[in-house]
Amino acid sequence: MKKLDHKNIIKVIDCVTFTHAGCEYFGISMKFMKNGDLDKFIISKMNERPLNWTQNDALRLIVQLIAGLSYLHQREIIHRDIKPSNILLGPGSELVIGDFGISDSLKTTRITRVVGTDNFLPPEAIEEQEEETLSFARDVWGCGVVIYMISYLKHPFTVTSRRKTMDNICEAPENRVPNGSILSKNRSIENLIYQLKSGIPPSQLNFSENIADVLQSVNAKLLRDISQLKQEQECQKIELNRKISEETKKSQELARKLDFERTALANSKKSHEETTKKLQEIRTTKIYSLEDQLNGLDFYFGDDKQTTRLPIMKSTENTSFSIRSIFQAVDLFGLERINLKFCFNEGVDAVYKKWRVRSPARLYWENWELAISNSERRIKFRTTAENIYSNGEVSSKVEGIKSISRNGPNGEEAIVTCKQTNGLYIRWNIEFLE
Repeated sequence: MKKLDHKNIIKVIDCVTFTHAGCEYFGISMKFMKNGDLDKFIISKMNERPLNWTQNDALRLIVQLIAGLSYLHQREIIHRDIKPSNILLGPGSELVIGDFGISDSLKTTRITRVVGTDNFLPPEAIEEQEEETLSFARDVWGCGVVIYMISYLKHPFTVTSRRKTMDNICEAPENRVPNGSILSKNRSIENLIYQLKSGIPPSQLNFSENIADVLQSVNAKLLRDISQLKQEQECQKIELNRKISEETKKSQELARKLDFERTALANSKKSHEETTKKLQEIRTTKIYSLEDQLNGLDFYFGDDKQTTRLPIMKSTENTSFSIRSIFQAVDLFGLERINLKFCFNEGVDAVYKKWRVRSPARLYWENWELAISNSERRIKFRTTAENIYSNGEVSSKVEGIKSISRNGPNGEEAIVTCKQTNGLYIRWNIEFLE
């Protein structure tokens, strides 16, 4: 082994034998390859994301593997255990074949026992189990498996079950090549055909005669397969982009719908707030701003701080309608009190006015008698009256005021009678009770 001198064969520095505990041992001192073995390299590439592995990278290793194995076969040396863990790597993608622990010299074709790693054994070695015909076929098979692993970063046969792995190897179709697809079936590389048969002349099973044809075929097949792989990847990329585009459109449409719903909800909320505000304003500000300057009635209703004015016109029809509006507003806004101002022209003779509130809902103006009623609920109330004089003074004692409450035929009834004397107008305060 020390005589071997090739850049793709590990440099053997020395060989030693020694005895320990009654056992004899054999040791080999070799050149150190700092990048480890091919097996660990393939595993690291399998886990690499994104994968950085090109056809030129694969060919660079394949060419060195074939060159090293060709050198051994030219010297009639069979390695017998070609596999990634026995192939070492150095700087700059340097590759060397190492671990010659079970190698042998092929001076003559002979029968020997089967040795090597199970998932790198050729079919005939597995089938014969106990012994095999020593030939270059073993190395050629192992080389083909390694070429497949360099190209595709995986083993062509290995599965979780050892038994199934062995079956896969033995049942490999004859028209397949060692790397599964990179090496095409070609007469110039018949020595690399998967299903190697025992008894094939060794001259057809070594790399020394047709290495150039082998490398050319490997390169051509690599280019075709990689081109096809790129096309498939491009198609997958286009399909992926199409799906991404569709999903993006769906997401955008959903986002638009959500924005529309948010806007609609915000507008609805704003509208509700504005409506509530307006209703509140209606409760606390003027419903009608028109003030009757002639004879007529001004009905004021609200609390002590806010007064809302609703003018009552002189005609019977308008008066009835306006009075109805007042009490509809009372029910709508939940007012607790109505202040009524009954105005007279100056100089009008004193007259008697009578106000009546009762149910059911019916309004009329008859003989200066106003009836206001509500069919939704019974009304309980108390009244007070103030005589407002032309000089602005207010008297709480109004001549002729009467306040009567009794049960009428249609519910609670109250009658207020007031005689106008010297005031400008009389104001009645009607306070609704629970």
